[in-house]
Amino acid sequence: MAGIYKMSKDEFLKGVSGKENEPRKVAKYLARRCCAQTLLETAKLFGLESYGAVGWGCDRIKSKIPNDRKCKSHIESLEAGICQQKI
Repeated sequence: MAGIYKMSKDEFLKGVSGKENEPRKVAKYLARRCCAQTLLETAKLFGLESYGAVGWGCDRIKSKIPNDRKCKSHIESLEAGICQQKI
């Protein structure tokens, strides 16, 4: 996903406190949704000590989807690509 957002893998996996990183939130959301990972497993993947940040980020994306058609379409497209790779 880092390539889709034109970010380095390090930028994608490491968060910067106080800096908005929408692609990172989307990745956490999709990891939870498509890979059936627990909050703690997802937190470890993204180098987080607390799983609360994962839950918060996922909730932000989840609440944005119904109100933002562009965001919804983008996430559905990413999700479809991930699910095809699982087969």
